Amino acid sequence: MHQQSEDGYRRIVELCASSARRTFIDHIPLYVCSILFTLATLCIAAAYRIPLPFAASLFFLKLVVEFLFAGVVLGGTVQLAKRLWIGERPSSPLRLVARWAADRLSLEDRPGNILHSVLAVAPLMISFNAMKEVIPQIHPFSWDRTFMQWDRFIGFGHPPSQILQPALGHFPITAALNSAYDLWFGLMFGSVFWIAFASRGSLLRTQYLLAFAISWFFAGNILATLFSSAGPCFYGLLKLGADPYASQMTYLHTASQHWPVGSVWLQGMLWSTYTTGYGVIGGISAFPSMHVEIAALVALLGWRINRGLGIALAAYAAVVFVASICLGWHYAVDGIAGIFLAVAIWFLAGAIARAWAAFSQRSILEGKSVQTTGAARFARSGRYLSAVLQRVRARGDAAQVPRERDIHSIMQHALFCIAAAVVLIDAAWIVYGHFQVDTRAYMLLLVAIVVLVIGSILYNRVRVDREISALFAAAAFLIAFPAAACLFSYLATAIAGPRIDDALASVDHAMGFSWLDAMALAARHPFVTGVLRLAYNSIIPQTVFLMVALGWARKSIQIYGMCIAMVVGTVLTISIWTAIPSFGAFSVFHLQTLVATRLGIADDSTYANQLALMLKHGPGFISPTDLRGVIACPSYHTVQALMMTWYARKLPYIRWIAVVLNASILPATIVHGGHHLIDIFAGAAVGAISIVLADVLVSAAQRARPRPVRGGREIAAVLPLPEPGLHS
Repeated sequence: MHQQSEDGYRRIVELCASSARRTFIDHIPLYVCSILFTLATLCIAAAYRIPLPFAASLFFLKLVVEFLFAGVVLGGTVQLAKRLWIGERPSSPLRLVARWAADRLSLEDRPGNILHSVLAVAPLMISFNAMKEVIPQIHPFSWDRTFMQWDRFIGFGHPPSQILQPALGHFPITAALNSAYDLWFGLMFGSVFWIAFASRGSLLRTQYLLAFAISWFFAGNILATLFSSAGPCFYGLLKLGADPYASQMTYLHTASQHWPVGSVWLQGMLWSTYTTGYGVIGGISAFPSMHVEIAALVALLGWRINRGLGIALAAYAAVVFVASICLGWHYAVDGIAGIFLAVAIWFLAGAIARAWAAFSQRSILEGKSVQTTGAARFARSGRYLSAVLQRVRARGDAAQVPRERDIHSIMQHALFCIAAAVVLIDAAWIVYGHFQVDTRAYMLLLVAIVVLVIGSILYNRVRVDREISALFAAAAFLIAFPAAACLFSYLATAIAGPRIDDALASVDHAMGFSWLDAMALAARHPFVTGVLRLAYNSIIPQTVFLMVALGWARKSIQIYGMCIAMVVGTVLTISIWTAIPSFGAFSVFHLQTLVATRLGIADDSTYANQLALMLKHGPGFISPTDLRGVIACPSYHTVQALMMTWYARKLPYIRWIAVVLNASILPATIVHGGHHLIDIFAGAAVGAISIVLADVLVSAAQRARPRPVRGGREIAAVLPLPEPGLHS
């Protein structure tokens, strides 16, 4: 069975590679745009000697993952609802959704289209977000007064916002406009995913992707820099004289106190990032309005698909235009310019797409035989996947009673008991120590954990499929245990010993390592530093992806091993830190303001001071929405990086990505985590010990004699069933 799973895994990889080769020629114009625009962004930043920050890019990538996950969940739910509506009662809804997702993702040339779209569009969006944050440094805001005067001309002597205020200046309407304005993110990502992840290529698809790319670079970066402006909401803060938008902003702040008007909060956060240089999201530019331009582009796309859809999307674009004025984000000229730019760029992209199609027509005609062969491969792959699913279902139906407490039952019970023990310890400590905890947030986590536990039990006892059960159990554990362990580390500050950061800094010095010199070196290479930041923040996505990949490859024993290694590594790390706490090099040394600004490090001296106060006075109010790592030595990022690399080593292709990514985490731990160099060595030792102990424990569980169970009571033992080894 494992050999069949490996063959299936390789077949799917070959299918994706074949699709990527066939669709590459269709995406050459998009790759050319991506390379030229990204290089232009880097050259502009180098010419002005301005480092490109990547905090907003991380925020963008997070949004992409969230929207993609939401799309898959929504699509699977709709598919299940359709089956239920026509009277079908699938025996396994999860299998139905998984089969639907696998079929959709492998349909025709979708794998290649997805790959090339992501590779081409992602650098564009990352460079756009990074460039947007430094626009005021390249060209300070200088067009606001001019745009204000143009707005007055359009409004016959009055700002358009004042003209709209009597009709739309009501709290419910303002909240509705804000919701419609925020819906733009879903529209933008949804349209890009839908058209980019299409199963077939077309002129319309190429036209929209090119228009999308050109819009963000030419309008979002070039024009935004040339016509640098902040927008009506910041007009008064720029101190340009009498503020004609003061009454509008006063109204919006009042409305936000009664109705959900998130734009007010976001405007405050953007201004704080602009003035301080620190913040999760930044970048202020008003002209042209990218909200209006992208909404207009989507309307043009909808019009080409269906006139009714085009009319509906055009109406939404009009709502976005009005909302951008009423919420203080943009001048009216920003939205008007966005509409004209959308139309012009749309026709330009169409001309490029048609010219490229004519140029590559001969290659397409010569490749017909290859495409026919590819279609046959798709058909064979689909039949293979169906056969695999049928075998899995047959194995579940043929499960014999009495069931046996095999490795799966043993490990799942162990994981549940470990997580429950840590949660109970936390609960008891909180009650008797009178700590303040965000109970509501932890209850939401508990609900998610309970749902996953129920799924694990169902697939372990009712609809028997041990691999799916292992996935559910591991998912529940990877939510419960890290959350409980992180809470425990905060509680442990009440009993922690004296700090040893000075001693660790001395060890670094004895090894010839200077943390300040390393940070100064990193500040001189902002692009490399930005890449390291992405790697540093990849641990959680890596864990989720690796768990799914191991489950897909039917390596549940490896999943259990990873979970046990996490337990051992976490316990060792927290125990060492509690006895001899440390907060990192940034709590010992003080970075120069220029270096800190260029780096945009995740942790800084301000946070170090907060940690020192926590160690002295206790953790205060603890919420899972505001938890950050308090442990420096051993470096837990190093522990996790070693684990991810080890447990990915048996997965073809993925293992090399894991090696490169986790190797990047080591220098990123120093730069963005603010660790001492010795912290990494200590983390590597803890990680190695954890992997070895996990191997021993899981191997011992595999050798345990299985015990048959009927009705919850043990009966006579039978011969053990053969199980795959830990590294099979």
